[in-house]
Amino acid sequence: MPKTLIESELNENYRIYSLSTDLPDYKLCYSLNRQLKWDFRRRSHLHLTFVKKNSPRQFSLFQYELDQFARFFLLYPFSEQIIVLPNCFFILQGCIHLSTEQKILETIRWIDGIHSFYFIDIQNPNASSAIHDFFDSLIYDLEYHLLQLDVSRAANAMIRY
Repeated sequence: MPKTLIESELNENYRIYSLSTDLPDYKLCYSLNRQLKWDFRRRSHLHLTFVKKNSPRQFSLFQYELDQFARFFLLYPFSEQIIVLPNCFFILQGCIHLSTEQKILETIRWIDGIHSFYFIDIQNPNASSAIHDFFDSLIYDLEYHLLQLDVSRAANAMIRY
């Protein structure tokens, strides 16, 4: 029987960057806000449902909406182990002009405490299936988590009125 390949379209609307830092999550967020003149806000923690044994399962989640077409997320991993340079994920959802994106990325690269910052090509067919699975899970769980937060916020708003 031939294999059926199921491809996820979740990640087509996302650009994911890996960011290594020695800053705690709140200082990293403060530095990003100060340098980019943004207003990243902490949301509730994100818990991944499908991850490998050695992958981070829980993240601090920060969000900033640039405009109606683009949102940015910062995911900072929780760990019971001491990690010298945790790998965070800086995620762009939506579209922005290429020159704007390049300015943002260049600004981030020059922030003190950020040691590496690079694009993760989740569309690369040569990447391992474990990488595809991890980022599909990450994006799926992020979208589901944001929907739950929006529903909860709407329900709380209705109760107040």
